[in-house]
Amino acid sequence: MTEYCPGGDLLSLYEDLLGLDEETVKFYAANIVLILESLHAYGIIHRDLKSENILLDNRGYLKLGDFGHAKELRGKRAFSRCGTREFMAPEMVSAND
Repeated sequence: MTEYCPGGDLLSLYEDLLGLDEETVKFYAANIVLILESLHAYGIIHRDLKSENILLDNRGYLKLGDFGHAKELRGKRAFSRCGTREFMAPEMVSAND
């Protein structure tokens, strides 16, 4: 179950405000780094990181949602292609065509 995040998602915030100032971007970037560091410390990779999956809690901090493509590695590597096509590296998309 996902925690209630009344701030919506990062994409909607960006669109509503018509952009973000530099200090806000730095704050959100630091939040994302901390989130990913925490996941990776547990051996989990998210594999669908995009602005629609980054949610804002009631204090303005970021939370990561949609773990449908997440994988627990435990020292292994992930070779499957997954995620949202628009956010994939070009070489990943062309390899699938």
